[in-house]
Amino acid sequence: MSKLTTQPNVKKGFISQDFKEFAIVGLVMTLILLPVRLLFLQFVSSSTLGSFGIISAISILMVVLVKKKKLGRFGQMFERQMFRLTRGKKRIFALSMIGMSLIAFGFMLYAIEIGNTVYFVEKESIKAKVFAHFHLKFESFNDVGQVSETINPDAVIAGMPAFGKAVFDDFKVVAITEALVNDMSNGFIQHFSLVILVEQVEILGVFVFYSITLRGRNEKQVEEKVVKVEQKELKPKKNRFRTKLFLACLVAFTVALQVGSMFPVDPVEAKAFISSLQAEIQGIDPIGIFLHNTGIALLMFVPFGGALWGIVTASQTGLAYSALITVQPSMSFMPAVGLLYLSPFGIMELIAYSIAMSRSLIVGHRLLKRQFTRLEAKHLGIDVGILVGLLLAGGFIEHILIQWATSQGYNIFQGVGLN
Repeated sequence: MSKLTTQPNVKKGFISQDFKEFAIVGLVMTLILLPVRLLFLQFVSSSTLGSFGIISAISILMVVLVKKKKLGRFGQMFERQMFRLTRGKKRIFALSMIGMSLIAFGFMLYAIEIGNTVYFVEKESIKAKVFAHFHLKFESFNDVGQVSETINPDAVIAGMPAFGKAVFDDFKVVAITEALVNDMSNGFIQHFSLVILVEQVEILGVFVFYSITLRGRNEKQVEEKVVKVEQKELKPKKNRFRTKLFLACLVAFTVALQVGSMFPVDPVEAKAFISSLQAEIQGIDPIGIFLHNTGIALLMFVPFGGALWGIVTASQTGLAYSALITVQPSMSFMPAVGLLYLSPFGIMELIAYSIAMSRSLIVGHRLLKRQFTRLEAKHLGIDVGILVGLLLAGGFIEHILIQWATSQGYNIFQGVGLN
């Protein structure tokens, strides 16, 4: 057994086979669960509690497909990672994270509820004082853009220690504060906390289910499978040029986006651009978003020129974000790269564009060398298919999030004289 514990996780470079599998499984499950949950909320039930069971159903289906060996190598990776996740240090870490999330978001929901019921009178009194201090109108209190402009980030940071102390010393202060912040966010804090709490409860159930399902599994056999796979890392491998090129294009797109967002835009030109942008996206549907992004992305497959087109697109997108910040200063706290990496559809688009840009360079190189074969054409077709799938899912997710944000009172164009 000593050999079994020393051979796994052998590293080639700085990334182990176990970490690669963990990242692949995590990414695939995210790309499955997130769109399904959002689509369910959009087309079946808008209630968070109504969607309870979606994660469990998909997770149980995954176990059934793995047992029937219908998922190929991914099924083997999934089984190994679930086995490791329910054993040893990973199990302790996973349960600790789930437990902390349940406590934190459960406490937040409880505080908001108490602030809106037991301390309702005190909360409304403080709210009236906030109106007077910041010269807010009653109808603007739920306007996130207007309220955010009155908030001093330095004051918020300076008040965090006192708020943390109040959690243990004066719950009344915490309850009223959480209820006020929830009102200022137009209920977003409560909604977000409920979504996370429900998902964590469901993830805990799935964790227990996997633990029971894998309880009778022979640990030695599972580890031997891992050893066989990971020992291949010691053998000479094919050139990893494609992976490195993909990562290079991803970094180049990210840098171009951020650099573009750093150029100032004239306020008059920015306002005119945002006005035209608002008119352009008015009433756009998921297919419209998909077709727009796909039209841009397919040009990135053009040999050599596609990679350059990707850089230009990224910089122009960054410049557009700079224009948005010019007319809506309340969004200046979020860098363009942060918005890209924190949104699920942003990640999908980034991956799709990077695939196209890297394939553009590979195809161009093959054509120059007169080595563009049927196999290369097949790889190109696969990349196009992956890109279309990512952008289609991203289009639906982006449209759903835009609709949800609009229904909650969030409007990035509000307050800039464009309505």
